[in-house]
Amino acid sequence: MKIFLQHLAVPAALCLLGMLIAPRLSAQKVIAGATPDPSALLDVQSAAGGVLLPRMTTAEREAIANPATGLLIFNTTLNCMEVNVGTPARPAWGCVGVIFNSVTAASSTPIVCNNASLPPITHTTTGATGIGAATGLPPGVSAAWAENTITISGTPTSAGVFNYSIPLTGGSGGGTATGTITVTAVNTAGAASSTPTLCVNTDLTAITHTTTRATGIGAATGLPGGVTASWASNMITISGTPTASGTFNYTIPLTGGCGSAQASGTITVNPVNTAGAASSTPTLCVNTALTAITHTTTRATGISAATGLPGGVTASWASNTITISGTPMASGTFNYTIPLTGGCGSAQASGTIMVPSTLTGCQVCGVGRVLTFSCYNLGAAATTDPYTPRWELNGHYYQWGRAAVAANGPSGSGSTQANAGTITDWNTTAAPNGAWADGSKTANDPCPAGFRVPTSAQWVTVLNTSLNPTRSYPGTWSSSSTNYSAGLRIGAGTTGLFLPAAGYRYGSNGTLYYRGTYGYYWSSTEDGIIASILGFSNGNADRGGFGRTNGVSIRCVAE
Repeated sequence: MKIFLQHLAVPAALCLLGMLIAPRLSAQKVIAGATPDPSALLDVQSAAGGVLLPRMTTAEREAIANPATGLLIFNTTLNCMEVNVGTPARPAWGCVGVIFNSVTAASSTPIVCNNASLPPITHTTTGATGIGAATGLPPGVSAAWAENTITISGTPTSAGVFNYSIPLTGGSGGGTATGTITVTAVNTAGAASSTPTLCVNTDLTAITHTTTRATGIGAATGLPGGVTASWASNMITISGTPTASGTFNYTIPLTGGCGSAQASGTITVNPVNTAGAASSTPTLCVNTALTAITHTTTRATGISAATGLPGGVTASWASNTITISGTPMASGTFNYTIPLTGGCGSAQASGTIMVPSTLTGCQVCGVGRVLTFSCYNLGAAATTDPYTPRWELNGHYYQWGRAAVAANGPSGSGSTQANAGTITDWNTTAAPNGAWADGSKTANDPCPAGFRVPTSAQWVTVLNTSLNPTRSYPGTWSSSSTNYSAGLRIGAGTTGLFLPAAGYRYGSNGTLYYRGTYGYYWSSTEDGIIASILGFSNGNADRGGFGRTNGVSIRCVAE
């Protein structure tokens, strides 16, 4: 009888074995064959199958009660056939023959960025006692084995697709752990195509940065107002018109892909040139030297040809200052412009120089400007002809540095007013330095708004015959309290000045001296403990000094 064990469950086969051998324990039997092997008590023969032992885990094997010595199973935990070589009371299981190792698939097939930490990959092994040298792992990544588990970890330092294999050691079967790790290269942003310097409010020639692996850009920082960044086809383009000046260090982060790359560069935006207002708008006489006019500039490197300046006057530039100087050789109103060069923009300095062909009213030529005086002494009646000598032109007397009238002038053609009885506000203490000043009009200056007490230098200008060549001393020169005819005449006709020889009031008691023979006119200039005056007599005029408590005439000059 043939029995095909491949059709029977294991317990049934064992039962069948028992029935076959129970009647005659010493007889040889053959299953599925013709002749048993002489050495075998039971010979199961087949060319298509084998004997299938009970299969169980180590835990299930341990649950067998009193396993017989020689009990045979297949341990799926150890992947080997196992036999109890101990006793039922004290089992001792051991593998029969070789142990076959095995390994599970990778816990993950990761895609990571280069130089980023790799999440650990694990493989569970059975039957192995370790691992051999791994191949195919990315640089920076390694494999370790412990407690039947392979762990792959590290930080890949190269990009690519890495197919790895890790051979098991111990046991048998040639098991190998395999898997794939994909390492993606990080984004890159190339250097700026240019680092431009340009003028504010002018178009920027586009700056580009070539990128790799990014899918876009984040918000740019540091760009000047009016300038923006865009991304397309792996290219950042920066363009626009800067509306502010400065040095702009910008950054543009890449998005998508791997890493935190950013594009960076510098844009320098220069402000436009400027030219300040003219330091003065002078009116001066033809053929007299111009007091230099200046314009302060910023950012320019020079000037080009000036237009509109009078002949004999030129412009130069140095240390951010335009200086206009010379002697005008023609009369007229000259509106000039001087373009700046270098730097940014088209700024220009501009101003006006007036050179009148003839003077009008009470004007005289000064150094670098026309001096316009009041036509009358301070306190005189302003309704009369300023060039015809008469008592109304004498005016009041003032002590130096004080605003109040110290003594009144004559009140009629026969008025002498030669004594202290006409003093209105006398002071025997001299005014201190600074009461009047050359630099600016002080609160004590008695001249009306727009006028001031002349400086000593201005009086010297008046007396300069090269500037004011016409000078005369009209009238009868004799000392008399009622002599109002004498004086100093600068100019001719209805222009220039007539300064009456009004004498002075003595500083200790206010007594009138030298009317009709001397003229004294205060300047704002200090001269030690005294002060400077313009003094004259018949045929002679010069700068001098005088005690500050004396009462002297004032002729105001326009500021």
